[in-house]
Amino acid sequence: MAIDKFKSETFGLHSKLQLQAFRKQKWRALLGKNGLDKELIEWWTDDEKAIEAEAWKEADADYEIRKEALKNQLKQLDASTLEIYFNEIGVEPQDVDVWIKPSLVD
Repeated sequence: MAIDKFKSETFGLHSKLQLQAFRKQKWRALLGKNGLDKELIEWWTDDEKAIEAEAWKEADADYEIRKEALKNQLKQLDASTLEIYFNEIGVEPQDVDVWIKPSLVD
């Protein structure tokens, strides 16, 4: 069985690493939508930096929604099935609530 750090082959469920990649893709897309080039970040105005901060907030919120959905899906799996999932994505099997916990502070 090959390890794919981004998605479980058996269950088609993404990994937390993939969700993090989606977060960064969303942030980049929001920068592009606002005409911001991350390569020029050191020359951004305060207004552009504020737009970037909002883009991160939106990407973070989306990430938290995706994590909660994944956590709910994983909690539906029994212990042996969950172990298969973790093995397929190359993560040491562990409690889902410990592995996926909220990262934003309200």
